[in-house]
Formats: sequence, structure tokens, C-alpha cells
Amino acid sequence: MINYHLLRPVLILFFTLIITEQGFAQKQNNQWRFGYEGGINFNTSPPTNTPPSAILTGEGGASVADRNTGALLFYTDGVSVWNALNQIMPNGNGLLGGDPILLSSTTAAVIIPKPGSCTQYYIVTIDEQFGGNGLRYSLVDMLLNGGLGDVVPTQKNILLFNTNSEKIEVVPALNGEDFWVITHDNPGNSFYSFLLTGSGFQTTPVVSTLGGTQGNGAGHLKVNQQFNKLACGSLFDGTMELFSFNNANGVVSDQIAWDLDPIMTNFSPLIYGVEFSPDGNLLYISNLNVIFQYDISSASSNTIQNSAYQVNTSSFNSPATLQLGPNGKIYINSGSIDVINAPNNAGVACAYETGVLTGGGYGLPKWVYSISTTDTITTNGDTCLGSLILFTIDPANGITTANWNFGDPNSGTNNNSTAVNPTHQFSDTGTYLISCIVTLACGTDTLFKTITITDCSSNTEFLDIIASSDSCLQDAVLFSISTNLFIESLIGWNFDDPNSGANNTSLLSTPTHIFSDTGTYTVSCIVQINCGEPPTPNNPITVPCFYVDTIYTTVQIIDCSPPDSCNIVIIPPSDTCLQSNLFFTTQSDSLILSLEWNFGDPNSGANNTSILINPTHQFSDTGTYTIRCIANLSCGIDTSYINVTITDCPVEPDFITIEHSTDSCLQNPVVFSINSNLLIENIIEWNFGDPNSGTNNTSLLSSPTHTFSDTGTYTVSCIVEINCSEPPTPNNPITTPCFYVDTIYTQVTIIRCEEPEPECTVYLPNAFSPNGDGINDRFQAISICELEDYNLSIFNRWGQLIYNTNIIGDKWDGTYRQLNCETGVYVYIIRYRFASESAQIKKGNVTLLR
Repeated sequence: MINYHLLRPVLILFFTLIITEQGFAQKQNNQWRFGYEGGINFNTSPPTNTPPSAILTGEGGASVADRNTGALLFYTDGVSVWNALNQIMPNGNGLLGGDPILLSSTTAAVIIPKPGSCTQYYIVTIDEQFGGNGLRYSLVDMLLNGGLGDVVPTQKNILLFNTNSEKIEVVPALNGEDFWVITHDNPGNSFYSFLLTGSGFQTTPVVSTLGGTQGNGAGHLKVNQQFNKLACGSLFDGTMELFSFNNANGVVSDQIAWDLDPIMTNFSPLIYGVEFSPDGNLLYISNLNVIFQYDISSASSNTIQNSAYQVNTSSFNSPATLQLGPNGKIYINSGSIDVINAPNNAGVACAYETGVLTGGGYGLPKWVYSISTTDTITTNGDTCLGSLILFTIDPANGITTANWNFGDPNSGTNNNSTAVNPTHQFSDTGTYLISCIVTLACGTDTLFKTITITDCSSNTEFLDIIASSDSCLQDAVLFSISTNLFIESLIGWNFDDPNSGANNTSLLSTPTHIFSDTGTYTVSCIVQINCGEPPTPNNPITVPCFYVDTIYTTVQIIDCSPPDSCNIVIIPPSDTCLQSNLFFTTQSDSLILSLEWNFGDPNSGANNTSILINPTHQFSDTGTYTIRCIANLSCGIDTSYINVTITDCPVEPDFITIEHSTDSCLQNPVVFSINSNLLIENIIEWNFGDPNSGTNNTSLLSSPTHTFSDTGTYTVSCIVEINCSEPPTPNNPITTPCFYVDTIYTQVTIIRCEEPEPECTVYLPNAFSPNGDGINDRFQAISICELEDYNLSIFNRWGQLIYNTNIIGDKWDGTYRQLNCETGVYVYIIRYRFASESAQIKKGNVTLLR
């Protein structure tokens, strides 16, 4: 209660509290790798090209950077994975995201951080539409290979969905923790949304069937930054489709489609690249010629169609990928890099600019999303000069350290704090920018808040107790004082909770209290108020004035525990072999005080019971046992049962052998490897028993190859070091090292193999360069046998016939209608017949290089 007889009449003055959005170090998109050795570094301003990378692809690829530093982690073309040193990861070859040179995929790959992990990433690949490998995922662990990362061998090329589409999009789920991975069937008119959680992919997708039938897999699928709209480019039919997306359940709905024909009179109707403006109101699309902008704020397809604006005036004459950058600009790759500087602005104000960076190919990496954080800075609502303002982080889960700067250097050493919930008294009126660097499990984030401090001396004086909103039994309630008076000292708190003993009172300025039971409590605080007038130039000395006041508030404490929550659950052991010592553990929402175990195995004698929290037990025989656990919990007593079936798991006898490839021809190398169920610590040396091969007679590799010098039988040996240490267990985490050396042998018989007679076949090169240097300037079919009924046809990527001949020996010079064809991949179909054989058809790809 305030002593109102001591207060002067004052005017009420309202204050303004200004809060800015949180700011985070989200730099995972600051390194792009794409095209033919292309790269862009967004850590510089403006962005700059990087030194040549190792990637060589016409279309899709993906890259990711460290979310805190923006340093490159790894990148991929959907087939190979390179680390930050531009080296292929040890297990980084053989992904199934298309052929980057011969016939690439529109998307090829996307990268997704594994939910709940700071060091693991999924690479989701999608093959080119003629490849047949569909949608697959592989897992990269950045802790492997000395911190440079590697693909986990057991998590590589895992099939999710068979499709001939080249479309993938990633959308953060509504819960801020999971992701949706969306693809399309081809041919078909269905979207497939796969949920990715911390436990991995849910292999049963959410299927949404609507929209036009996709007859060609190429073209991009994009989501807006609001995660509620999808745009789908459709090759060949000239129709643009826009959909709603629900990132809570993965459902695609509400198709809006419009025809590009009215504006495509002089241009190709092929829709390849699509991208949203950052605010989600505009959509940009590209074909083989130009970029168009649409206002999609309307739900009317006619209104959207009529809003078309041609962004660029010059033609690409190639596909173009559009990708939103981390700086909020849209970048275009059609061989060189153009940029839309202000993509939220309609018409010419979007500020299209050509040739800002060096490109290559016509792909760009898609956005890598990170798990969003909802941490924000909050205060107790007091913004008066002279008040002690409490700052908190909401929520504070997972924060290990906090470094505050109140933007108030005149407050001296009080301008900084390392408390998670500090208080600060500002030195003057004005607007202050408060920042807090918090350390989380995956790195650091920086939070911001602006606060305007006002002089409340003419305000109606107030003095109140503020309690945090948490009123659940067993949860701490935070108390603070809100006032525009000058508190000289805080004499003491009383929480009206005598059953809490010594904790019923506190001398802290912002105490917390856990109430002993449910009910209504009247909390009081005694404070000493300084009521002296501030000094003035005419009255530099003032008479001291103090008074003591007691203020009150009421708190309602309720029991928030769900019904029947006082329980214990036994976690089934992962190992159920008779030969194993099984590890048992439990789970409870309450504090475990003690446990009594009975394993239902009286033949095990005294070992049948245990009072350990996490015991182990080796069962005496096979069969089904009922395990009982009586738990003494902080909320009461509970008993849990589970049945465990014990089976006989015979231990496989130790073996170690040398295996080798079956090719035993003199001219061919033989591959050797070790096959063993033992832990090989080290390969000391191979000896191939072939002294005539000189220094090649020995090797230190784990799987060497050797070409023998002559025919005959050779004794091959390998010296290995075996690790015989026992694996650690929960009850014995530290084991004694054990190693021994052994030599193993095998024999190989090498024979002389006659070269087979060559078969009649047709050879066509996979690339040629019609640049007039006289080397590989023409593309033609070659055969050592005479051909009959010969026909060769060549098509561009869009299915247009650009060359045909039925004359054996004719060569394509890389032109169409006497004009040079662009660098790229072309499809050929050859029909031929050898004498006295049936006709044959061969299809393939050839890359034209200039």
C-alpha cells in the first residue's frame, strides 16, 4: 500500500515501449557453390565471387555454411560431396542426384540440418527425370574426418519415394523444430510431403492431389518466406500454378493457375525458375528468354495474369534459376549472375541489374533453413528513469551463458551483466538498444530490444509488486517491484507461506519462491522510499526525506499436474540375448527417490533383485520374464511391469581371412581386402609373394591392388594388429587396452588369359568441342564393323530435333541452321544394323563444349 498522504498531485504521463525483433547469426546461406566451379561469398558486402570450386554441373546443387561464422562447411552436385577444402569426402561419391555433366537434375540436392543436432545434415537428392533413382537421402556428420565431415556409410542413398520429377522443396514445420520435404510425381498431379523430425524421416507422406498433370519433371518448386504458399513451374505447357501450404500438417491446397500465353507471344512458354519476393506479395518466373513479375496478393487468377511485368529486356536464350539470397535480393543465373535488388517493389522499382557476378551453368543452391528460435528479451514493463528494470529471456531453455550490454555507457560498469535475468537502472532518459549474446547448444545468438526511458517525475506515482505468470505448484514464481518512486532500500519480502520454513522470507530485490501447497497467498514487501527533492541550481542542498511502506499482491497457486502423472515406466532393454548383461532404466516425470527391482528370475539367486537406479541383469535361461520395479517417487509410490523375452544368441566364432577379386588374368590387377569379425586396429604390411614386382611387392593400404609379374601360384600375407579390448558397458565404462599382432595368408593362382575377339558395337563419344582447333571438332558414330540401315538424330534439352542423317560417316559440327548451338547436354538416338543381325536402337547424351 502506498502512503498517499505523502504524494503530490501529478499529471499522468504515458510512456512508449519499443521492442524490435530478435536478431540472430543465421549465416548458413552465406556460401553458394554452383555451376562450373562457381561460388558466391555473402560474408562480404557486396557479395563477391569465390576462388574456383570443385563443382561442375549444369543445373542443381546445394551448399551450406556455418550458421554462426558463415564459413563454408560442404557442398554437393547431387552425386559428389566436397568439404570446405574442395576435397571429395571419403564416402562422398556415388549419391544418386542425377548426372551433373551428361543430364543434370533441376534441383539435384537440398541440404537440411538434422533436427536436434548441431553437427549433422541431411542431403536429400532427386535424380534427373530419365534416371529413375527418385527421391533419396544421405546423412553427413561434421564430426567425421577430423571435423571436415563425411557421409555416414549406413545412411547413404536411402530411398524415400520413386518419382521422375526433378522438384524438391524444404519447408520449416510450424513447431519450429521439424521440416517438410515436398516433391511431385511425374507423370501425375500429386504433391508428396515427407516430415523430417529428430528421429528421422517419416516414410509415409502426406499426399495432396490437385493441380495440372506434370508431364515433364524439369522446373523449380519454391515456397515463400511465410511458409504458406508454393509456386510450381511447369515445363512445356506454359501454365503457372500457385498453391497454399499448411506447414502444420503438410497439406497442399487451393490451386490458382494462369496461362502465360498472352504475354508469351514472342517467348518460349517453358517455365523453369520461380521465386517469391521476401514479403510474399510478388512472384518472379523465368523461361528460356526473360523474367516476369506477378502480383499474387489477389486470389483471382485473372488479376494475377493481368499484373504481369517483364523485368528484363534482353533475352537469356537459356534456362535461368532464380534464388533469394541471404541479403534479401533475388539472384539469377543464366550463365552470368544478374540481380533483382528490391524484389518487394512492383514494376521497374524492383531494380533489375545485369552482370553483377560471374556465373556458370544455370543453377543456384536452394535455401538452407535452420531451426528457428523464439527467444526474445522481455522486461517488467517499467521504463521510468530511476527505476531498476528487470530483463529476462523468454524462454530461457537451453541458454548456458548470457552477456548483456544495455547501451548505456554512462552507467559505467553497470552497463554490462552476465546474469541470465539482470536488472539495470538507466543513467538518463532516451532510447537505448539492449543486446544480449546467448550461448546455446548449437552456437551463439544475439538478441536485441530497444527501450525508451522517460522521466516519470510528473507521473502519478505508483508502487506495485509484479509476479511472473507461472502459478503452478512446484514451479518458482518470480517477484519484482514496479514503481516510479526512488527506492532507497528493500527491507524484506514475506510470501505468506509459513510451511516453506526459512524460504518464506527474502532480502533479494527480485526473489523467486516455490510455494508449499495450492491456495491463495498474500505476498508483501517492505520498502524504504526516498522522498527528497532533487537538487537544483538554486537549491543545491536538500533536506533528506524517507518513509517506509508495505505493498501487497495476491498469488493463486494451482496444481498443474495432469491426472495420474505420478508413475514410473520401465524402458525395455535393447539387448535380449541370453549371453548378455542387460541394462535396465526407467522414465518418470517425478523425482525418483529409490527403486526396488525384481527380474522374475529366481534361478539367478541373489542377483534376482536390485536397488540400483540403473541395474544390469544376466538371465539364467531363455524364456519370457516379468520384470517389476517399485518406485518411491517425490509424488508417491508406483509400480511398473514389463515382459522381456530372452533368446539364445550364439556367439559367432572369431575369424579373419584375406579375400581377393576373382580376376586371375596375368594382365589384370587383383584387389585384396581383410574379412573379419574382429576389430582391426591397424594394417601393418601386405606382402604379395612376388619379389619380381620390386617395390610393388608390399603395401600399407587397407585394400590394396597388385598386378603380378608372371603366371604361377603366389602366397599372399598380411600382418595385422587386432584390438581385443572389451567394449565399455554402463557399469564398466573404462576398460583395459588389449592388442596383439597376427599374420594371415592366402594363395592366388595367376594364369595367362587370351584377349577375346572384339564384338561388333557402335561407339559414340560423350563430349566434343567444335571450336576449330582440329581436335574432337565433330560428333559421329564409330564402329569397327560395317553398318547398315543407319540413322542418327540429335535433340536439344527441350526435345527439338536439331540434326539428322542416314549417311554413315556424316559428322555433326555443333550447329543448327548454320548457327552455333549453346554449350550444354544434347540427347541422341541412333538406329543401325550389322550385317546378318537384327536392328538396334541406342540412346544417350553428348555434351557440347566451346
